[in-house]
Amino acid sequence: MTDISVGESTIEGYINGDSVSIHFGSAEYLLDSMNLAGLLSPDSSRINYQADDAIIDIASNFDLLASQEMLQAWAKNVLNSPDSLMQAAGTRALSIDLQLTSPGIFHVLGMDVTDFDTLFVSGAIDEQKQTADLIASTGHFKGYGISLDSFYTSRCKWA
Repeated sequence: MTDISVGESTIEGYINGDSVSIHFGSAEYLLDSMNLAGLLSPDSSRINYQADDAIIDIASNFDLLASQEMLQAWAKNVLNSPDSLMQAAGTRALSIDLQLTSPGIFHVLGMDVTDFDTLFVSGAIDEQKQTADLIASTGHFKGYGISLDSFYTSRCKWA
């Protein structure tokens, strides 16, 4: 079942299916079942994805399509001045929760992640509080020229 609404500045919809096949170039992503619900708008965004090998929840109080600018500025500030995560306090907030047991979703998105057993990421960025929080772990990760037997961080917090 699919229902997608496209407004002047909003995209909202859901896709629900069994025996799903997604193709991206030569990559093929096969699923027994998949449920995707999402909203992209200037004031808020949310993505909820559940499939055989993945649970992904992303929520923000801004348009995720415009998030590249925010994340690039955030990364630059962390690398150049880790004592001041965000230079100017805004009001944007983002939370993310990923629970993956295979890299299939990354393959279909064209990302350079070859393999892993598990990948768990939970985090949040809050401009108003000027904080960012990250918890992550993975097993047997191969991608972006990196190979790790295991990786775990219990908490990375910047404020």
